[in-house]
Amino acid sequence: MANITRQIWRYAPLGAAFAVLALGAAGMLMARETLAPEPSQAQAQVQAESSMPVSAQASMEEFLVERALMRETQMEQLQAIVDDERTQEDVRASAQRRMLELLDWMEQETTIEGVLRARGFAQAVATVHEDSANVLVETSALSQEDANAILELVTRETGLLGGNIKIIPLNSP
Repeated sequence: MANITRQIWRYAPLGAAFAVLALGAAGMLMARETLAPEPSQAQAQVQAESSMPVSAQASMEEFLVERALMRETQMEQLQAIVDDERTQEDVRASAQRRMLELLDWMEQETTIEGVLRARGFAQAVATVHEDSANVLVETSALSQEDANAILELVTRETGLLGGNIKIIPLNSP
């Protein structure tokens, strides 16, 4: 992959910059689609997963690793765009904005996950995007009170409206 990327940069720096940005966006969209469908209501939607082939904890740990690897790859690609002397200034500025956006989302995810753990959810994973957020919590039952508290937290941290926030309870073993 690195050799291909170098060849692309050598012959088409502008095209490669947009391709890398598109690749990162496609990865984000794929990750979002695997978590939940697009929001369609003005309230957070709670989806119950009744039968899971693997434990909720293992699924969440796997997801955390995948998210970290995806974000690391995105940041490396964006940094390569920023560092390349042949990158046009508008593309460089766009890559820098995207990096700051990713860092902001990562901070919001960390805050949400930490607060949820402090509130008693042993396992919690949040993903934040430009116009949506997903929260996975390991729980035997998610009460309406808990769902409302999670919704309020995510809304406060991200500024998103409730219809763009998915709360996904995963059955604990």
